[in-house]
Order: sequence, then C-alpha cells, then structure tokens
Amino acid sequence: MRFAIASLASVAVLATATPFDSSPGNTTNFACGNPALTDDHHSMLAKAFAEEESLEIEADAAIPTVNVYFHVLASSKKPADGWVADSRIQRQMTVLNNNYNKHGIKFQRAGTTRTVNKAWAQGQDTDDMKKKLRRGSYNDLNLYLHQGLPGNAAGLCPYPGPTSGAGSYPNDGCQILTGSLPGGGDYNGLNDGKAGVHEVGHWFGLAHTFENGCNEPGDYVADTPFEASPPGGGCPTGRNSCPNKPGNDPIHNHMDYTGGKCKTRFTPGQQKRMHNMWAKYRAGK
Repeated sequence: MRFAIASLASVAVLATATPFDSSPGNTTNFACGNPALTDDHHSMLAKAFAEEESLEIEADAAIPTVNVYFHVLASSKKPADGWVADSRIQRQMTVLNNNYNKHGIKFQRAGTTRTVNKAWAQGQDTDDMKKKLRRGSYNDLNLYLHQGLPGNAAGLCPYPGPTSGAGSYPNDGCQILTGSLPGGGDYNGLNDGKAGVHEVGHWFGLAHTFENGCNEPGDYVADTPFEASPPGGGCPTGRNSCPNKPGNDPIHNHMDYTGGKCKTRFTPGQQKRMHNMWAKYRAGK
C-alpha cells in the first residue's frame, strides 16, 4: 500500500517518461497528511465496494445540505500569521459547492470561529483543539484552517468511523492549510481551494486513487483506474503507472495528488460511494 509522496527519484523517472503540463496552476507538489488506512477502514471500504457491485445499493442515498463550521487557527491577527479574511472563507465555500453540487451534495456555512494559538496554528495539540472547537453533530463538517501543518501537508481528514458516533466525534473534521484557500499566499502554488475539495472527499469516505497501487482492489471504487503511486503534483498527461491494467492514471480525479487545475472530477462510482457512506455512517449521527 502506498500512502506517502513518491520519492524524488521516482518522480524524476516519471517526469522523463510521461508528458508533463507545467502551465500555471499545475506546477504544484500536493501532499495530503492522512495516515495509512486502518484494518477497520479497509474492511469498511471493502464492504461498501461489495454492496455497490452486487447492486444492493441501486440509487444514491439523499444527502441533505451539509452544515460547515470553519475554525481559523492563527499565531496572530495578521494575515501573514494565518488570520483568514471572511471573503476567502466564502470563496472556499464556493469552490466546495462548485465541485460537489453536481454530485448531489450541497454545503452551507453554519459558523466561524477565530482563535490565536501558536500551537494550534501549526497543527499541534489537535486533539485538544478539536475537543474545544468542534461544533454540530457527526453529520456536520468542521474545517480547521491552519497557518502550517506537519510534513508540509496541504491538509488531512479522518474517514468516517466504522463505528461512528460518540467515540469518533471528537476527532472528526478536516484540517486544511490556510495558504491553500482561494486567494491565499502560496502553498507550492496551490491556492485555489482544491485541497479542501480533496480533504472533504476523505470525510465522505473516499480513499486516494493510488490506494493499493496496481493491486486489487485499488481504491475500492470500480470505475477509478489503478495507479501505482502518487504523481506528486503537476498534471502528467498520459501517465500510465499500471500498464497491465485498463486506462491511464486518474490524474484529473480530486483524490489524486496533482495540481489544482488538473483536478476536476469525481467518478460516478465515487459519487455513489460518498452517498453510501453518508447513509451508513453520518446520516442522523
């Protein structure tokens, strides 16, 4: 299983082997800080995959409008220290809705908190942070906006818990780098809000497209091509890291590691998965 950015040597080999789009907005090195899937999460995704393949789930479960609570974590009240303007938060909301509405998912902003705390701003002491700041129920999305995150990650977000509810509640919610918001400063050139789209995909239960590499069952979604490893950024058109499997790598998928402008879509199978996971693990919780 591959969950980390490919080594620089691997990226260099891929860069020479495949066309690479270096146009503005695509020269990014995207990194998600999510840890490896647990055995429970593998079992959860395998069960969802089996249900969808056997047509036990014939239609997408309806998802009501999702409340979103933003939490700004800054080291001071200066923009350079992570103090985010309201206009940028609203632009992030627009990016989320633009990319999810077509899949039957809508978001509405429900509240915003702003906290000056140097440790929280850098993604430290997050258990305490979430316990004190999290709002709503398990079906409400909390987005924590950090000045910095460990490992130079653009964000991270827990999957819905296999046994969701009170035990999973405190840790729930996505952490996103402030610089990745629309109109932000600079996270490797990624400041278009697509990092948030990626992390919220995890919140709905989607794995990375390169999960399990070229091996079955991949990312547990039937219509996403296999992918040996993360591209590491950019928009490597024609990349085919699993030549013995059908299709080129899903570089335009929101759950891959490519530049913001390169990521434009979820598949029908991913749409079904998000609705399925919502119904099982978040609806009414």
